[in-house]
Amino acid sequence: MQHLTNLLQEYIFSKITYLKDPSVAELKNLNNGWESDVYSFMLSYTDSGLPYQRKMILRSYTGKEVPLFPNKPLHEFNVLRQLCLDGYPVPEVYLLECDASYLGSPFVIMELIEGDGLDQVFYHATAAERGELLKLGAELFVALHNLDYKPYMGDDACTKCGAILREINRHAAIAEHFKANYTLPGLEWLRTQAAAITQGRLALAHWDYHFGNIILTPNKQPVVIDWTISAVTDYRFDLAWSLLFLGDAAESFVALYEEASKKTVEHLDFFVAFACLRRLLTMLISLEHGAEVLGMRPGAEHIIRKHKAHLQGLYTKWLELTQQPIQHVETVIAGL
Repeated sequence: MQHLTNLLQEYIFSKITYLKDPSVAELKNLNNGWESDVYSFMLSYTDSGLPYQRKMILRSYTGKEVPLFPNKPLHEFNVLRQLCLDGYPVPEVYLLECDASYLGSPFVIMELIEGDGLDQVFYHATAAERGELLKLGAELFVALHNLDYKPYMGDDACTKCGAILREINRHAAIAEHFKANYTLPGLEWLRTQAAAITQGRLALAHWDYHFGNIILTPNKQPVVIDWTISAVTDYRFDLAWSLLFLGDAAESFVALYEEASKKTVEHLDFFVAFACLRRLLTMLISLEHGAEVLGMRPGAEHIIRKHKAHLQGLYTKWLELTQQPIQHVETVIAGL
């Protein structure tokens, strides 16, 4: 850890030249996520003759760079910067480095948000408190989807073929690239069903919005983290994905989302079915090819192997909504 501390201090000294006598201390590895290492550290420095100390985050993107998910550090940095400008509660980003030669991988330095994960707060909450936390999460989600999405649009604008077909086509390409042909009949079933689905409004989607990615500060303010795969799409894709992680609270969360948005979410079962297949696809690719092929940290597939019950639940929900069995998925789950 001392070696990384020294490298980080040297980097800050060379890149932020207006800081006098910068010093890095208390470097701690907070977690080993599926695609990055996250460290906290204390930066001490002098600016205009005054001493300062600031707690910061070093997010090191240890996953392999892959063409299907290009330049996650740059993408997350730009999205966080725009979200700050839009007034959405996210950490402030300070510095982006895409050159892996400095610390061994690309990284972003950002604000450290003090607080607890909303998932842990929810777990320890009373029934009444859980209702309020679900409402908070739903309102925060609606606020995200109500942002002007245009500043977040990439080159592959989903208006070209419609957001629904774009996502189906994109995941079919991923399946073909990794020879996960067992999912193609399911994707074709979704493509057929999509003809009857009304196009929804576009929004910036987090694509991994769950309570583990929301920090509740000591003054009860929520802050949303982990924006590496965010993109503009039909907002229902984002909502459906989040429901996969809410268990028995999913139905209540949808009702609270509709209440906050003052709109009914149409055709939600279709999007939940897509979310189940997408989750199954990415988890099986990781198990069979290694998580690094999807830009996650090497070895993350060992974490996935511990989630057999989650895989089974996804597949059961997929069957319930579609009646489309996938033999290969059944074989993999049975072998875990």
